[in-house]
Amino acid sequence: MTDVVYMNWLVDLEAFKDYIPEGVTLFEKQGRALFTILTYKHHHFSPAFLGPFRKLFPSPLQSNWRLYVDQLPLKTNNDQEVVLFLKNILDSHLFAIGSRLFSDALPSHFAASFTHSKQGDCYETIITPGEGSAPELQARLTEMDSQHWLPVEFEYYFGDIQKALEFICLQKAAISSIGSSKEVAYAGIDLPVDIATIKPMQLNGIHVPFLETLQGNLSQPFCFVVPSVPFTVLWERVL
Repeated sequence: MTDVVYMNWLVDLEAFKDYIPEGVTLFEKQGRALFTILTYKHHHFSPAFLGPFRKLFPSPLQSNWRLYVDQLPLKTNNDQEVVLFLKNILDSHLFAIGSRLFSDALPSHFAASFTHSKQGDCYETIITPGEGSAPELQARLTEMDSQHWLPVEFEYYFGDIQKALEFICLQKAAISSIGSSKEVAYAGIDLPVDIATIKPMQLNGIHVPFLETLQGNLSQPFCFVVPSVPFTVLWERVL
């Protein structure tokens, strides 16, 4: 994955009550949960067993919207960092359909149009849903000096910048609700982000109707970009 742009907000926990599967508890402090939108470009995303033939596969854009889990249902042992996928938007029919057919843990939406581009030190993302179920997103970010990078609310929430980056980036598993059922899909992931490569970003423009519909106060955004990172889905099962 390349040009992995993270945009993070602290939101009142109550705002997500309708999105949390039964038996799942979100990580929170004083009634606030962390919500992240990360957008990136895959490179020949495909099954590992295909070996060198993976180069024949396209490189879709993806935007992943997630929360952070504190406790999973009692039927599993939550001994690792876990995120809750709310939305996954793709710009490829092939991957959107494939993920719905072959993965329970990736609730995918196909966007009518989707751009995620880098020009100099500026990143711009535009997602247009069209008539589908994809959410709308418009964001423009530029690289910034790290001196005033971490908002005060995030400093209180995590303690310091290193702890914040490690918590947000170094996740080992993901869950999602399976349709309207009470079942939860649980997948292991390998995302070895090198914290030292992260670049601080400043959000210069944002339009996310999903955030606007949430009932609760939003913090100042905390944003950064990971230039590149290998990504592997390790396993998947239903809880």
